[in-house]
Amino acid sequence: HGDQEAQNDLRTIYGANASYTSYAGLFGANAETIFGVQTRYDDIHVQRLFTEKRVFLATDVDDRVKEWSAGAYAQMTNYWNEWFRSVIGVREDYYNGQDSGSHAGNGNANLFEPKGSLIFTPLEKYEFYISAGRGFHSNDFRSVTSGGGDFLTPIKGAEVGVRANPIEGLS
Repeated sequence: HGDQEAQNDLRTIYGANASYTSYAGLFGANAETIFGVQTRYDDIHVQRLFTEKRVFLATDVDDRVKEWSAGAYAQMTNYWNEWFRSVIGVREDYYNGQDSGSHAGNGNANLFEPKGSLIFTPLEKYEFYISAGRGFHSNDFRSVTSGGGDFLTPIKGAEVGVRANPIEGLS
């Protein structure tokens, strides 16, 4: 009877992370290598209801979405000397989803993401860095099943910056 609506979003999220760190040298420099895996499961019930004066009239959207993701990664930090270190990493993510509601459908996607940084510390409380890599933006799975977008949208990024801690406790 108008444009008033109520929205319900009930989510239960489960997840786990595990990693292993190895300390060894590479080309005469100290190195720290991390290997890890992550997984997450989202059980989502989303509703959009037509209402008038806060009284329920009808259901517009009723979606039951199940999303599962898993990722594996490796990252190596090389401490070349007291003022310079490098970080390189790779990650592979896999996403799977299904909706048994108003936007019914299934889908999956995977993405490989390399990343790297060079970090210079010429002064004790200041770091200069250059970073670049690939990541992703994950879209609402309901837009994927209704033809409105990709599950994972790749993103390339780079930045140059300064991290400063001029006063204890202030970054």
